[in-house]
Parts: sequence; structure tokens; C-alpha cells
Amino acid sequence: MVRGVLGNFPGHSSLANQLWANIYWHEQSVLGGRQKGHSGNGQLGGFYIGPEPTTDRFVVVMCGPDEKNMSGNTVVVRADLPFSGLTTFGGAFLSKFECSQMPHELLEHISFVDSPGVLSGEKQRTERSYDFTGAISWFAAKCDLILLLFDPHKLNISDEFKRVISSLRVHEDKIHVVLNKADQVDTQQLMRM
Repeated sequence: MVRGVLGNFPGHSSLANQLWANIYWHEQSVLGGRQKGHSGNGQLGGFYIGPEPTTDRFVVVMCGPDEKNMSGNTVVVRADLPFSGLTTFGGAFLSKFECSQMPHELLEHISFVDSPGVLSGEKQRTERSYDFTGAISWFAAKCDLILLLFDPHKLNISDEFKRVISSLRVHEDKIHVVLNKADQVDTQQLMRM
């Protein structure tokens, strides 16, 4: 799916093929519902990129001279990184933000931002101690592509996800909707969605 989406961007078809050929994709949300039983292996392209699972934090994966993980507090004060604007979201956000750098040819051309899973029910009112929608909007303004992932088994959209989608309307030209795990439902179920 990602290969197809990237292939639609001028100049990115070779990048998409490289991405598909060189990166081992594991089940990790870019932006979507929290997945119960998620057990991401913390690997990207054979490199360890962070703690597992990472569903409760923002993780930026980008190119760097050495393989390392940095906390949000470290990342925002680094003049060579473009994240100083995130200080406005406070310490609670920064404790849920990290950056993983590694030297990799692919990452010289693209960086990834993995957002936390979107909460539903009571959790969406009690578990966030920072402006989640604001943080999503901050990243959305700076990225070229936004993937909204939906699980075909859980198509209900929480209030938090509605707020996020609404905040992303100004970036609708960047948004692509991905039906994650679509191969796990039959044609008739897909038609109902």
C-alpha cells in the first residue's frame, strides 16, 4: 500500500520501490486506532528503532550519522534538528516523544513520524496530558504525506479521532486513507465498509 501511495508522487516511484525492497514492515500505526495486542518488534530495516510497543508515543525515524535514540527533551534543543517548535506542547508531550536516528541510504530521502494510537471511550478524556490534536497538527503542517489507518474490524471513529481528522482538513491534499488488514476481511465485508 505504501509503495502504491508513494508511487503517485512525482519523483518518488523509485523511492517507493527502494522502500518496499529494503524495509521490513511490521504492524505499526502511522495514525489510527490503538491496536490491542500490538507487539511491534521495534525494528526498521533490521535496525532497532525504539522500545516496543510504541503505541503511546510519537517516534520520529530519521537519518543520522550514528544509530541512536534520543528523548524528546534532547531532540527539541538540538539546533540541527527541526523540532524546537514542539516545546510549546510542554513536558508531558516531550516525555511521549523520541527520535531514532540511524545511517541508512533510504533515510537520507525520507523520515517517518509514527504517532500514538488514537484513544476511544473514557481513555480519550483521561489519558492525554498534552494537546494531542495540536501535536498532530504541528507534524501535519511539516510533512508531505499523511496516512490515516483504519482497521476494518473497528471502523467506529472516536471523538478524539474526529477532532484529529477535523484538524487535518487544511492538509487534505496530503491525506491518504489506508484500510489496514484489509486482506483479513472478505469482499462482502469490504463492500459494507
